[in-house]
Amino acid sequence: MPNPYLVLGADLVVYSGGKIIRGPQSAGLLVGRRDLVRAAWANSAPHHAFGRALKVSKEEIVGMLRAVEIWRTGRDVHADFREWNGWYRHIKEQITRLKKEPGKGPGGADGGEKAEGDSAAMAKRLDRLEHMLQEMSDRLKAIEEKLPAKK
Repeated sequence: MPNPYLVLGADLVVYSGGKIIRGPQSAGLLVGRRDLVRAAWANSAPHHAFGRALKVSKEEIVGMLRAVEIWRTGRDVHADFREWNGWYRHIKEQITRLKKEPGKGPGGADGGEKAEGDSAAMAKRLDRLEHMLQEMSDRLKAIEEKLPAKK
């Protein structure tokens, strides 16, 4: 599967092992231009360069390899994207509800706002959060469109 970020022109892409790939927290992947990946490798363990302190164990390497194998063969990435979009929709629905019912938000003894100024500040924060969620959802959809069709 081509990397969508490399297709868009990135020279290197770094993936955390413990996030979307669901591998070890302390491992990751570096993909991209061969010369840059090799330069990073030359500065990592076991080469006694500045990256030696950041080395990962054999167990983490095997765990990362297995996570990538599962990612490539056993995961329905499209189902993951549907789930994440569902999370965004749910959060957006809660923001919309809070905007319609300002007294039901966090802050006061009844869970409502403490003062009128707080209400305006909360509305601004909710607007910003709603905008950020829409941006994340749009980016997720753009990446999903670049994924190969499910077989």
